[in-house]
Amino acid sequence: MTPTASPAPGRRRRKPLSARLLAGAVSIAVSLAVIGGIGFATVAGVGFLEDRADASPAPEPMPPLEVPVVTWVRQDSYAETVSYLGRVEARRSTELSFEEQGRLAAIHVEEGDLVKAGDTIARLDAALLVAQRDAAVASRQQAEAELELARITELREKRLLDQGHISASRYDDARFAARSLEARVKALTAEIDALEIRIARTSVVAPFDAVVTARRADEGGVMSPGVPVVTLREAGAPQARVSVAPDIAGRFVPGETYPVKTGGAMVEARLRAAIPDLDPATRSVDLIFDLPAGLAAIDGATVELDAALETPGAGGWLPVAALREGAKGLWTVLVAEEGRVVTESVQIVALSGDRAYVAGTLADGAQVIAAGVNRVSPGQPVKPVAADAATLAEAK
Repeated sequence: MTPTASPAPGRRRRKPLSARLLAGAVSIAVSLAVIGGIGFATVAGVGFLEDRADASPAPEPMPPLEVPVVTWVRQDSYAETVSYLGRVEARRSTELSFEEQGRLAAIHVEEGDLVKAGDTIARLDAALLVAQRDAAVASRQQAEAELELARITELREKRLLDQGHISASRYDDARFAARSLEARVKALTAEIDALEIRIARTSVVAPFDAVVTARRADEGGVMSPGVPVVTLREAGAPQARVSVAPDIAGRFVPGETYPVKTGGAMVEARLRAAIPDLDPATRSVDLIFDLPAGLAAIDGATVELDAALETPGAGGWLPVAALREGAKGLWTVLVAEEGRVVTESVQIVALSGDRAYVAGTLADGAQVIAAGVNRVSPGQPVKPVAADAATLAEAK
């Protein structure tokens, strides 16, 4: 009997090939069955969810968002508020000086004094001029006496000539002697008049009602012609000088009143004139305003001109909060149109506080969203409501 060979220790006996193929086929069949079951379960689950979805009611749509709107009104011009600074100045101001040289004999005013037109302000020692005038007066009196005698002689010589007792040359001597004395009297009269003028110039008088703002000399000093003695500023209603841009100056109307502020008080000032000269330093034009009489304004004080000027140009006003910066420096606004948000392009023409005067593709009467423009987008359904003052204030 042939003994059966036993496997070597440590080696696993391998199954026959037919057994291995059968086991693989069984495994594949089981896997396919499992996968098929899972697919069926998935399809069945999806169908079940779809059935439940069809059976539940659809959710209600969200109500349109309420947005505050303002009505854009088209107009052909707008009131532009301009503000310029100026200064208060007296209508007239002068520095008084002598036209003659001499010793200052008296000065009758102090700084701050009020003087009337014609009041004597200061006086030079005029003794020398007075003496010269008196001498000229005496010389004229002598010449007038000689002239009277010459005229009598002329008449006597004329009668003798007519009677043939003297020659014509003798009469001519008498006649021309009288004419010479007449000329001398006229010359002395002119000399006296000139001395009177020089004596008058040894005093300076106030040319108008004024306030003495500076006293520049004292008694005893020798004054030269043209050296200031006192400075006067006209008393009464002052004026204001305001420099404005040349393109603005033509929009101010002489004779009209405009609000100006000085010393904390707002007053109405009448435009007297616009100086038609361009300042080469500031490139501006000066406007002269008459301030109200009795206004306690200090010379040189600052004045502020605030005026609303009508400027031509089509457009309309909108809150600044309604503007959105667009591409390439452009600006846009959102408009509630037929319940939805649409975008319109605009151009800023002028700014005034929290308002902007804009022009663009807006239609007259457009409902522009005034605030909260970051909460909506084009195409979104909205419900426009009129923006109140509180809403606009919050949007600043």
